[in-house]
Amino acid sequence: MAPVGGGQHHLPNNGMKDETIQYLVERVKGGFGLIFTGTLAADCTVNPYTGIEPAILQNPDAFKMTATELNERANAYETKIFTQNTVEI
Repeated sequence: MAPVGGGQHHLPNNGMKDETIQYLVERVKGGFGLIFTGTLAADCTVNPYTGIEPAILQNPDAFKMTATELNERANAYETKIFTQNTVEI
């Protein structure tokens, strides 16, 4: 499945919204074998004006917790998640 959206799928603390996880899990149940997330910035300290939010490194624990949930739920259906990351300089 092609990349879906960007920052609107994330909480202010950089975790993924429950609605986003559920939306992607429904695509998984529909038979997608590989899902690309929307673009995520790794860090915004070099260029805080990238327009891509959130930056994963601003709160890696929140991102890791929700990304792990998504991956575990996708793996139950043998689907892989590919996170599209960027570093803007």
